[in-house]
Amino acid sequence: MDKCEYKKFYETVGNLNGWDFSKLQVMSDEPKWDFYDEVKRRAQTTDILLDIGTGGGEKMLTIAPALELTVGIDLSHTMIQVAKENLKKSNLPNVQFLHMSSDKIEFPANFFNVISNRHAPFDAKEVARVLKTDGLFLT
Repeated sequence: MDKCEYKKFYETVGNLNGWDFSKLQVMSDEPKWDFYDEVKRRAQTTDILLDIGTGGGEKMLTIAPALELTVGIDLSHTMIQVAKENLKKSNLPNVQFLHMSSDKIEFPANFFNVISNRHAPFDAKEVARVLKTDGLFLT
């Protein structure tokens, strides 16, 4: 993201949550690799992915076309609202965004082939419960 994109992002999130980021100064170096590119590289087209702490879903939406089904969860109602708006713009049929805690993932055992978690807290027992035996957890 360039400086203008960061500013727009923080203004949007701040307005939704009543936070003031007007004095925030952002500097960013481009990472040498992208977490979601790595997820996409390791996943199969028939996989079902859970993205814990999906935020506004922007990153997950970039890889969703390469997977059978993608589910993003976040504890923030506001972030899920943003994610659903982003989903409407993308018009992808294989994506769901749900308000849910990673402490109690409301899916059956052994449901997901791949679970990604870029930066959110998670409960290792819950991840192990919903991840298939031969599944992949990337964090």
